[in-house]
Amino acid sequence: MIINNRKDLDAAPDAVREQFLNRLASTINKYVWDGTDWVLEQDESSIARFDFTTADFPDAPVPEKPDYNPDERAREQQANEVRTQRDALLAQCDWTQVADAPVDAQTWADYRQALRDIPQQSGFPEDVTWPIKPE
Repeated sequence: MIINNRKDLDAAPDAVREQFLNRLASTINKYVWDGTDWVLEQDESSIARFDFTTADFPDAPVPEKPDYNPDERAREQQANEVRTQRDALLAQCDWTQVADAPVDAQTWADYRQALRDIPQQSGFPEDVTWPIKPE
């Protein structure tokens, strides 16, 4: 059964109505990242469509508070993308084609490993963009 408005909801069988009201109640409380911490907010947009207010749902469930920092997660994801692209470029490099090629393959492998280790030693800047575009 499709419920688009309050009239549809009122006409629904009791079991469907109860299930729908439970779903509506679960959309009220949500955590929003404010830049430093997760803040619990009430969003009435989904229930207002059916002419309800938060007072109609006094026992609306509160979701579990997230335990991660989305800013750090985004930075780490971006850093991983840069690492992956850098490793792909290094894998495509042929040390024999470099003008000042190292003496042997082991020296080249050590050089590539040193390049991979740079971000772990000093970290990535927060404003890393890929590909890096000249200004």
